[in-house]
Amino acid sequence: STSCQAPTQQCCRITQERVCQQVPVRVPVPVNITMPGRRIPKRKCKTVEVESPVCRNYPETVEEEKTVDKCEMEKKEQCVTFEMPSFSIVKQQRSEQVDLRIRNARSQS
Repeated sequence: STSCQAPTQQCCRITQERVCQQVPVRVPVPVNITMPGRRIPKRKCKTVEVESPVCRNYPETVEEEKTVDKCEMEKKEQCVTFEMPSFSIVKQQRSEQVDLRIRNARSQS
């Protein structure tokens, strides 16, 4: 569309144009990030063949020779010379004086 204005008769033309512009847009992108934290042990199990001996007890009679001292009681006569002392009684007449001190006891009545 055009519009003209007097006195200079300047004509202006109005046109519509489509203008495009780049607008930054945030788009979420999944990313794997290692976060520091506690260690979790992982088990790696392998099947291993192990030989284990099987022991069994069987009763067995074994003969052994042993030397043993055997003591037997026996009586043996043994003589010893011995002198029996002889005693005799001798009587003697003796006399002796003894001082006895006695406290006098007073009776209270």
